[in-house]
Amino acid sequence: MKSIRLIYLSLFLISAISLRAQIMDTGHKVDTLSTRQRIALRTNAFEWLCLTPNIGVEYDLTKFNYGRWALTFDARCNWNASHTYKPGLVYNLSGARIGVKYYYRMHKTGKGDSYPQLPTNFFKKLISNITPDPKHPTVAFYRGAYIAYNKYSIMLGSEGKQGSAITAGFTWGFTKPLYSFRNGNTIDFEAGISAGFAYASVDKYVLERESNCYRVTEKKPMAFQPIPVISDLRLGFIYRIGDYPSTKKYRWRYDCDLAYQQKMDDWMTAEKNRRDSIANARKDHGSIYEEFMNIYNAELKRFAEEETKTSADNAIKEKAAKAAATAKATDLKASKKQKKDEAKEAAKEDKKKKADKKKGQKENIKEEEKPAEQSEAAPAENAESKEAAEQSEAAPAENAESKEAPAESNASEDNHENENNNQN
Repeated sequence: MKSIRLIYLSLFLISAISLRAQIMDTGHKVDTLSTRQRIALRTNAFEWLCLTPNIGVEYDLTKFNYGRWALTFDARCNWNASHTYKPGLVYNLSGARIGVKYYYRMHKTGKGDSYPQLPTNFFKKLISNITPDPKHPTVAFYRGAYIAYNKYSIMLGSEGKQGSAITAGFTWGFTKPLYSFRNGNTIDFEAGISAGFAYASVDKYVLERESNCYRVTEKKPMAFQPIPVISDLRLGFIYRIGDYPSTKKYRWRYDCDLAYQQKMDDWMTAEKNRRDSIANARKDHGSIYEEFMNIYNAELKRFAEEETKTSADNAIKEKAAKAAATAKATDLKASKKQKKDEAKEAAKEDKKKKADKKKGQKENIKEEEKPAEQSEAAPAENAESKEAAEQSEAAPAENAESKEAPAESNASEDNHENENNNQN
């Protein structure tokens, strides 16, 4: 193992003689990459420090310099070494992993329509590549997803764990150019982290010194683990083959493709005109709506005033009608009373006339009987005394009849008044 480290260190020192710094490309040109320029080798120095040899390959999926998608494949292995006695410290790990990455660089915001704008949503800000002042233009960030299969056997104390696991999740990191060689190959520094969920089996075991073997104490079948796990911590290097460094890749297409830039400008101009037309239409609509609402409110006010005036007129008319009805009822009552009084007077007059007529008849009868009385005075004295007695008896009867006649007239008048009240 020491010899391998010395070999890597020697190669690195020898190659460092011809290293030079990388500068960000700002040219407006679309380049078509060859297959060789799209391949890169990578390794994780952190796993080398943990005595786990590893190697990986990265391949750009797009053949243009503004392409951002890349496919990765990594493998690592540190398995059973030969030991006379079983060690009490075990760290065996092997696995393979495949993933996809999306590279992006930080873009500067601007006032023009062609410049991207900083998002206002908090969660969008976390994954946004827009910033007011990009401080590291050569740094390329990436995010992606992965799936991996691993076998492990780790014992750092009195009890160890072993099994296999299938993990899947997301990865995030960045790459920064370090140096380029004279032949065009370049080295980038890479830092990242991967985390996700695991579907794994876990067997627990212990070391028995007497028998010099490991004894399994507990077995658990494959199952989903409830807690997310960190499957990879990456502090490594990417060796890009070919004469096309990362400072020329993963660029914003608007910067390097003039035809696309023209199309985007035309589209943005058309979009701006469309937004302006919509804004003007909304403004006109707002003014029309405001004018309509003014007219509408004026009509509502006029209608309310007319309704109030109509209600007042109706109240006045209703009051006048009530007063007329009251006056009419009063006049009707007065006319009824007058008719009643007139009926009473007429009844009195009729009664008086009847009494006078009866009295006159009696007086005529008396005058007709006087000559006969005078001629027969002597023999008729007794008869006169009888007639006087009869007249004296007839006078109270006449008085009784005269009393009954007003009573009958009064009763007829009361009945007539009751009939009039019922008709009313």
